[in-house]
Amino acid sequence: NRNVMIYAPFEAAFTPWNEGQKVVDILNSSDFKFQITYLKNQDATISSIYNLTDYGYVVLATHGSGGKVFLSGEQVDTTLAIYTSSYKTMLKAGKISISKNLVVKKNGAVSVKADVYGIRFPFISDLAGKFPNSVILNNSCESTKSAELENAFIGKGAKTYYGYSKIVSSRFCIENADTLTRRLAKDLKTTGNSFLAGSDPYSTHNAAFQMKGANDVYYP
Repeated sequence: NRNVMIYAPFEAAFTPWNEGQKVVDILNSSDFKFQITYLKNQDATISSIYNLTDYGYVVLATHGSGGKVFLSGEQVDTTLAIYTSSYKTMLKAGKISISKNLVVKKNGAVSVKADVYGIRFPFISDLAGKFPNSVILNNSCESTKSAELENAFIGKGAKTYYGYSKIVSSRFCIENADTLTRRLAKDLKTTGNSFLAGSDPYSTHNAAFQMKGANDVYYP
């Protein structure tokens, strides 16, 4: 379907290296009427993606690790009622995690840090509903280092999953988001023909951009 989720918990921290608005501009310039949900910074919460299976194209512009977790922008506060009623149980079940001392925004030369929740692959597997043949662009570090997130998304009905083998630079992520979205949404190419394989030229880690799943998905 033409519902799009852009999940950008670290928009303020990554500035000026943000891909979200570029994706929005491409989608709005296409011949289709995309319905875009663009969640930035602390609006990118755990509860905001309970309905993630409603979206046909998902762009995760965030931190990640090991192909097992991507981070939200929701800061940890164990005094809140939702922690006791929900998050504590989810932590024990391995559906979410806590990442400590992350830079969440910058005030000039001063970095503001906080603990935030991570979304782990069992959370995706336990989402309600099924993805509508969706395309997932996981623009986070190590998003294909292991297959857990990839398998969780595809197991819930997503068809194509893109990610990175190692730690990746924001600049390389932006370039891939721009090219991929343009080819999918404007040129109407398949997921295979929209994909340009390559390694990150801006980092010594040389992360490979990878495609998993179906190569024949397209917007009709």
